[in-house]
Amino acid sequence: MRRSINSLAVALICFAIGGGLVILSHLIGILNYEVCWQAAGGDWAASRLVSCLGPHDLRKQVGFGLALNWSVGLTVLFPLFIYCVCETANSGRWAIEQMYERRMIVTLKLTRPPKKQIDSLIRRRTVTLAVATGVVALLTLAFVPFEYGVVVGKYYSSPEQVTMFPLTDQEREADWSIAAPICQQVQATTGTCERVSGAFALNGMFSAAVHSYLVFFGAVTAIGFMLAFGIYIRFFFSAELRDTGIQIVPDPGSNDRRRGFEILEPFFVYAVAGCFVLFAMGYLVTLQNVYLRTQAGSILQLVVPLLPDANDLSLAGILGALQTALSEQLTVVNGNSVAVTILGLLFFLIMVTASATALGSTARRGRDLVKEMLEGSDEDRKKLDYVLNGTPVATANTAMIEIDFWPMRWPRLNAILAWMVLALLSLAFVTVGFYLICLGLLFVIRQAVRK
Repeated sequence: MRRSINSLAVALICFAIGGGLVILSHLIGILNYEVCWQAAGGDWAASRLVSCLGPHDLRKQVGFGLALNWSVGLTVLFPLFIYCVCETANSGRWAIEQMYERRMIVTLKLTRPPKKQIDSLIRRRTVTLAVATGVVALLTLAFVPFEYGVVVGKYYSSPEQVTMFPLTDQEREADWSIAAPICQQVQATTGTCERVSGAFALNGMFSAAVHSYLVFFGAVTAIGFMLAFGIYIRFFFSAELRDTGIQIVPDPGSNDRRRGFEILEPFFVYAVAGCFVLFAMGYLVTLQNVYLRTQAGSILQLVVPLLPDANDLSLAGILGALQTALSEQLTVVNGNSVAVTILGLLFFLIMVTASATALGSTARRGRDLVKEMLEGSDEDRKKLDYVLNGTPVATANTAMIEIDFWPMRWPRLNAILAWMVLALLSLAFVTVGFYLICLGLLFVIRQAVRK
């Protein structure tokens, strides 16, 4: 087997880069600070930035190093996603080699194809993937500077003061783009606020570096990951492979009911795990923006569960705590965030179910071919000598009858649907969703790193 990607080493490099950026932001004191909000006439929905030196309703923690979507994303989730990407690639390569060694990849005449032919076909698809990813990188390269200039650059490049904005201003998400609220002290008479720091150039350069790393590199990696997954499935489990004179058949000698297709399970496990980690990264952005619009002073106050008083564990006390949680902590996300995420979840579901369907149909075609020849004449069975590889005809017949057409045991369709429900609940009720996502990540990590 060829040398695999050292997934752990790559993930540790990403962890070091992300952790270094977070530590650096704290050491030089930029993009990590507190701002204060003041309700207008007691109306929290109309709260605006005010001076923390004067009377205020609430002090909130904001900024790059204090935002989960940046700090946790860079140090935990993104390295974990990169690990899943590398392991998906390793598992896919290993599966191809195993299918070849186990005589599952055969010519139309059921003989062994030249190894060079398989390698050549893989190289062509790798070139296709590289070209497609290059196009994605160019498009992303055009988008990132625009996004930086519109959302972040304007806060650091011009000397004009920025008009203060209300907490509910949808046009100025306070933290999703590193800039965070850029006002610290408000002049009540003019309705404007002063900048947090005079080191605008340093803030701008730091923000640009993080955009270049996580937004650019992260986006290209994520889209390339999806493209690679689609190219792999389309090539090996569609008519594209048969057009080259090669077909895939089950392994009659396998003790697993999937009859050889079980070797693809790690490939699917890491692919699904990577998609879930991507969802968790996007979820943290939603969680952070919800936090900025609630009366919690810190993100921990937002996600801490409201438990009944230890001195009052009566039914009334438990119901009272539940009512408080329903009114204060089950924050419903705005419809736009839910709609966008639902589209992403549907895309993910389509990818997984389409690949499983293609894989299942390939297994059926291979099973039908082998079964037909096993039930045919002696000459037909003789053509199966290479595929059977010494497996008795009776055993091979039984294997083809009992084959499991869902080649991956995890996740099955019911598990995928359960994850969809979990994701939607996480978006509808953000605080509860935080714990659901944490449980999901623990399960993903367990599945992804278990050999």
